[in-house]
Amino acid sequence: MSLSLSILPVHALLPVLSPVHLALAKISSVARPLQGAGLVAALMWLAKSVSHGPLRSASALISSKPITAAQPVKRTAANIAMLNRMASELDTQQPQMAAELRLLAAQG
Repeated sequence: MSLSLSILPVHALLPVLSPVHLALAKISSVARPLQGAGLVAALMWLAKSVSHGPLRSASALISSKPITAAQPVKRTAANIAMLNRMASELDTQQPQMAAELRLLAAQG
């Protein structure tokens, strides 16, 4: 038996511990639903992150815009012009690379 129990009997602490016990019980009765809500929120966050990828790809399939015939032609013309610009910039410094860029531009 420890010294503190022999000096202060347990029944003398009951009036002091009873309100503390009731306060802790009230706090825990409020905290239990909050813990459950936190668990639900964590599971929803996990489900959102797991399902976000397939939902995004499905929405892209449904709402994708068809590519018109003029769009690739515009892109190709812009790419050819860009390659020719790069070739003219590199003509004095790296003539071999400029020749390769002009070859790529000629292939379309």
